[in-house]
Order: sequence, then C-alpha cells, then structure tokens
Amino acid sequence: MTSSLDAPQPTASWLLSAAAGEAPAVLGDGTQEGVPEAPYHEWDEAERSVAVERDPFGSRPVYYREAEGQLLVSTSVRTLARRAGLPVSVDTDAARRALGEGLALDECLFHGFRRLPPGHRLVYAGGKVEVSPGYVLPSFVPRPETDPGPGALRDLKQAIVEALRARLALPGSALLLSGGLDSSLLVALAQEAGQETRRAFSFVLDLPDDSVELRRARAVARSTGARHAVIAIREADLPEALPEAVWALEDLVWNALPIAKLLFFRRAAVHGVRVAVGGAGADEVFAGNPTALGPAAVDDTTGEAIGRAQEGLLLRMLPEVTLPAECRSATDAGVVVSLPYLDPKVVAQAARLPFDLRVEKTLGKVALRLLGEGQVPESVRMQPKVPRPVLPGGTTPQARRGWRERLEGWIRSGALVDGKIADERALTGLLGLYERLPVLDPDLAAVERKLMQLASLSVLMASAPQPPAAGTA
Repeated sequence: MTSSLDAPQPTASWLLSAAAGEAPAVLGDGTQEGVPEAPYHEWDEAERSVAVERDPFGSRPVYYREAEGQLLVSTSVRTLARRAGLPVSVDTDAARRALGEGLALDECLFHGFRRLPPGHRLVYAGGKVEVSPGYVLPSFVPRPETDPGPGALRDLKQAIVEALRARLALPGSALLLSGGLDSSLLVALAQEAGQETRRAFSFVLDLPDDSVELRRARAVARSTGARHAVIAIREADLPEALPEAVWALEDLVWNALPIAKLLFFRRAAVHGVRVAVGGAGADEVFAGNPTALGPAAVDDTTGEAIGRAQEGLLLRMLPEVTLPAECRSATDAGVVVSLPYLDPKVVAQAARLPFDLRVEKTLGKVALRLLGEGQVPESVRMQPKVPRPVLPGGTTPQARRGWRERLEGWIRSGALVDGKIADERALTGLLGLYERLPVLDPDLAAVERKLMQLASLSVLMASAPQPPAAGTA
C-alpha cells in the first residue's frame, strides 16, 4: 500500500500564481507548450486582471484555489497543494457524492480546491474570482438552415487536416493507431497534413481479442506507409500500478483502462513521444454508436434525438469518463494527448452535418466512413463500433486472483471504514459477489466498477501527499 511518504508527485504539470492586481507567474515543464488543448491565460494590464480558460471538452483538468489575496491555478491538485503548502485531503462528503450521483463539473474530491468546468473562463480581479462559460457548444440537431450543402464532406476534411497539421508540427509528435476507423483515418490523412513519414504507436493488452485490432492496425500502417511500433502491456502488471493511475487522474477510476494507458504512455515516452495525436472524441462528435444513445435515438429519423444525445455526451460523458483515461494518464507519464476530432473547428463542421452524413440505420460516423474511402482498408472503414472496456477484474483465473488480493487489500486498509464511506459488512458483501460471480455474468461489471472506485478512494485517502517541510520548494 502506498504511504503518505511515497505518494507519486506529478511528472508534468502547469501552475499559474497571481497576487491580486499583479501580473501572473507561470511555471511549467514545457509539456503543455503549443498544444491546442493546454490551459490558456492572459493578463489584462488595464484591468489588472488575469484570465484562465480550460479547453472546451476537458482534456486537461484545471484546479484552482483563491485565498488571502492570491490565486493559484494548476493542472494538478498535488502541484497546487505543494505550492500552497497544504495537505491533500479527501473531502468525505464529495467522496460519497462521487460514489453516488457523481460530482458537479466544478467540484473535485479534495478539500479546499475547485475545478474549472470544461470550456469555462476564470477571471481574477480585485482579489475576487469569477467563473463564466467561454466556449459554447454548437447545436447538433440538424436544421435546414445550417446544412452546409454539397461541400459538407470537403469542409469537414479540410478542418480535420488543419487540426492534424497543427498537432503533428509539435516536437515529439506521434500518432496513436488502435486499428479502428477514427485513428486509422488520421494516419491516412497525415500525408495531406504535410507528414509523409510519420510514427504510429499501437497499444495492446494481452487479451484474446486484441489480435484482430492489431492485424487491422498493421494493415493500416502498411497501406499508409507509417512507421509502426506496437507496445504490449501485460494484464498481470495492472493491479500493481493502480495507485499510480489513481494519482495520475487525481480521481476515482472505474475500470483498468487508465492503468493500462499509464503503462503504455510511459513506454511511448521512452521512444521519444511527447505529443500523442489520437482519435478519441470521434464517437461523441460523429455519433459513433447510435444504438447506445438511448431508446429515442434508435427510431430517430430526423436526427433530433441523436443530436441531443450527442450534446449530452460531449458536455458530460466526454470530460468525466472518456478523456481522463486517455489524457491524464499520459500527462503523468510526460506525454500530452492532443485530439484533432475535438478541435472546435472540426466540432463546428460536424454539428452542421445533415442527418444522412451522421447515421445510416445502426451505423454511425457516416461522414468519417466516406472520408476513409480509398484511404483505409475496407475492413476498417466499415467496421461497426464495438465497445470493449478493459475489465478491472481480469479475464484469466490468475489475473482475477491477483486483482482479488489487491482489491481486498486496498478496500480493507481501514481508510474507507474510518472515513465512514463504507462499513465492513458492505465491503465483505461486494468482495463475496466478486468472487462468486462468473466472468461473463452481466451483474459482475457493476460489482467490479464499485470495487475499483472504492479501491481508488482508499488509495487517495491513505496516501495523500502532505505539505512540504519549511524551506522546501
């Protein structure tokens, strides 16, 4: 169990410090520099105010604390607390909400700190903080007056290529290639973005169905001429790394994907990757899985139900579920993930697409599939969306034994019971269900998710970094 003495410090973070009425000082390690999703700040000399904006969809967390005439803003709670000389302690009321209905977008798990919601702007002037919306998500409900007409695909492609070009121009950039449509199209379009020779990295976990995706990724690399490298992560290594992944997210994790991604990005960093350009966000922006958008979306013939569902995914699911595993694990490994499909210009073009360029029966991402014609193999271009989460409990008896031992150790450490988050009887019942239910039982996923969240919370409560000793930085 990680102790308070060895809780990991963030390896990549950004910090802004400003006294009331004074120009801010910005400290960082350079990993955010030039990345479109990095926090933006500006100093208004006339107003003696400083403003900070978070990216529209929450690729980077932004935490802040205002006290005694000073504002501190950072992409890491640990960095913020260290600068303020404060301990990092879990707010048990916030923890209970996180385990239940979830936290509001301006809340976090830790005492004394707030989150800036995605797409919001913070202004600090006269010793006061004001937070207001900055980015306005365009409506995704198709309307005749917003239909771009016959040039829709051309305009969309141009926006994607421009977003891709800006990201691939950054030092140490490389493409992430999963073997699915979204990342494969980016690899194919890289040549048009001015990157004839490009690096592409694939992440695989030693699970049985990974071989299909890996074959597709290799086929895409061959057809596009990309220099392809595969980084394999062992399932057996995941339980040991859970505490590090929890601190990378500074939040609860509910499956093993953030853990696997942390190990992957560490290996990618060894290969010189500093900016990883990936296809995350395409499902939300282009309605990748229409059947998962709710009952009304299944029979939708106008695009209204699907458009509303997309807006909900972009505003809540994307920043709270999808992007933390993809982006924050990378940042803690010294890599910044940058996502062309979430570029505001790409999103604006996607929102204007007519319904027939979004969904065809149960097949989503019609526009991307059309752009991929002749660019990527047909087996990739027409493959329906198949969600495949990384289960926390493992798929083999050996992996499940390892997870069972680790999960029990974390949730029985005493932190949860002492903090009145859970009682011994409830914890014993959850562990018993986990042990009894077979791997394919539909009820097992909910049990595993709850155990992973409880284990995450136990890690945060038992190993919160303390303030530095007097005289230390």
